[in-house]
Amino acid sequence: MDYQAKIAGDLTLKQIAHVCESEQLGGFKLDSLTFGTEYDGGRVRLINKADFKIANSATILTDLNFSELADQDPSKVREEMKGRGWMFICQSYIYVENVLQQVLVFGKY
Repeated sequence: MDYQAKIAGDLTLKQIAHVCESEQLGGFKLDSLTFGTEYDGGRVRLINKADFKIANSATILTDLNFSELADQDPSKVREEMKGRGWMFICQSYIYVENVLQQVLVFGKY
């Protein structure tokens, strides 16, 4: 990891994807996501941590797709998305609107 962005845990999945896309504009490529907490002025705040690696702009997947996994088979979802031209980035639990959810993240050029 070359850079880590902290993302509020109360955002929607679409908002989280937009934040990650924006963070990549500085020459970083999304590598992974994790959930966590942070102490902020006497309160515990739910956050997500997006890890990025420095990358050549030609290798950055600028169009990101975050999919809630729910009760689907992750391998089937990965194969379906691969067939649509999406590259798998990671599978993780993150906070979406302050609820811990399992997501799959894909990207396209």
